[in-house]
Amino acid sequence: MQTLPARYWIDKECPDLKEAVTAVRDEVLPSIPDFTDFRVYPVKGIRQLGKFVTGTAEHPILAVSPSAHRRASDKYTVDLETAMQTTIVHLLALAVMEARGLPLNVDRAEAVAKCWYNTGNLPEWVTEGKK
Repeated sequence: MQTLPARYWIDKECPDLKEAVTAVRDEVLPSIPDFTDFRVYPVKGIRQLGKFVTGTAEHPILAVSPSAHRRASDKYTVDLETAMQTTIVHLLALAVMEARGLPLNVDRAEAVAKCWYNTGNLPEWVTEGKK
């Protein structure tokens, strides 16, 4: 199994991130037919909330910044776990695109995350499987 590339610095353990990962595994992953698991690493030194490591679509690897999430959570008054879950859903949408040979489209991934955040569901194009 692949691991996080060396260009990322692993951050300390983050209980909120563990809870967010568990929730997404339990509630979201069963709806995505393209893979059966994913790995999330808490990282520091990235400007984004998170990154999907391209080339890992069969077993997605995600890098998530707990410190960036804390800032965003405060700024937008969203609880930290929900913010992290929404980012993970966004990153998994990118993994789905890669798994299906589609161009990676950040706006489309953001739309998936917003749909999940607002409705608790993923769009059909994500759940319907490979075409």
